[in-house]
Amino acid sequence: NSLINQTYKKIEIITVDNNSTDNSIKILEALSKEKIPLRIFSNKKNEGYCRGCNKGIENAYGEFLLFLSQDRIMNNDWIEKTIAEMNKNRKIGCIIGKVVREGASSPEYGHSYDVYGSVLINGSPDESNLFFGGGTVLIRKKILDEIGEFDPEFFIYQEDVDICWRIKLSGNQIKIVENAICQNKGGGISDTFYNSEGFQIKFDSELMNMPLYKFYYSQKNRIRTLLKNYSTKNVWKRIPITIVMIFLRG
Repeated sequence: NSLINQTYKKIEIITVDNNSTDNSIKILEALSKEKIPLRIFSNKKNEGYCRGCNKGIENAYGEFLLFLSQDRIMNNDWIEKTIAEMNKNRKIGCIIGKVVREGASSPEYGHSYDVYGSVLINGSPDESNLFFGGGTVLIRKKILDEIGEFDPEFFIYQEDVDICWRIKLSGNQIKIVENAICQNKGGGISDTFYNSEGFQIKFDSELMNMPLYKFYYSQKNRIRTLLKNYSTKNVWKRIPITIVMIFLRG
């Protein structure tokens, strides 16, 4: 409903089902019969988050692409406000908003990324610390045509870090629209810390009990992200320390 009820009406809704085993497809097919601008694509196997997003990108007609996680509920004016900001400056490549996470003590305004690849949650709308956004982001399609789509080798985790890093390296900006608000119902963020003047930096409770597959993909892709986007000098300077940190954490 948060998509259908948007004040900005020039939208198409694309869903990519990664061979789900629940009744997701039946629900989507029922919705498509209700005159909702919904296009459904199904994969015969789970091809991962990145290939799923790429299939959506390749079949999208719009100038802007919204990537929306299933556990996010946007305020009705989220798209209108973010597109208005995009149209102010052609160098804005990506926009995020404010996320109010269920059970969290602080809202989120995107994420920071330290030099060794650890993720920090921004508890204040300070763009000087902003490195990437995840879960609900608006990206200019032309930018992806230039820098490439999501890296399918990531499968899951850290793909948002990589694509936002590439947006920055291309000379484009990532912006926060503070009054574009969405709620996060359930879900969680792996491998994160809080980073806010009003809140102490602390381990996310999910990190303490992270399943092995999450640890594997998040840390493997952490190294891949650094290898792809750092200069050769910084690869030799940072990654050995990153690998030691991963082993100590594991």
